[in-house]
Amino acid sequence: MKNTFKKAERLKSSREIGSLLSEGHLFKSYPFKIFWKTFPGASGTFPVKAAFVVPKKKFKRAVDRNLIKRRLKESYRINKHQLYDHLAENNIGLKFVFIYMPNEIYSYDKILKGMQDSLSTLIKQVNTEFNR
Repeated sequence: MKNTFKKAERLKSSREIGSLLSEGHLFKSYPFKIFWKTFPGASGTFPVKAAFVVPKKKFKRAVDRNLIKRRLKESYRINKHQLYDHLAENNIGLKFVFIYMPNEIYSYDKILKGMQDSLSTLIKQVNTEFNR
């Protein structure tokens, strides 16, 4: 599997993001707050739709928000294979939103470590939801 993050993998619809934030499951894995929701059957070749949010309230300058979002997307792109492998085994799809919580800009290494921890926690939570 290639380490890409294509347009088809991105969650862009404001309606879908809004429903995910209101109806989805929530957990916090510092430095992120993650809203997620499963759906039966993987749609197409990409079973995951992801969005990344950096609050304007905490980072006024768009340059800073964009830097953090680039780091988030890159760390997800590198680590997504473990999530994809798990979802392919169980034939389920997943939509999620990563919201960046800290008030300062973290280094790429710190974000990468947080992403690895968050994805492993997400896999555990999807397992418990799927096995109910």
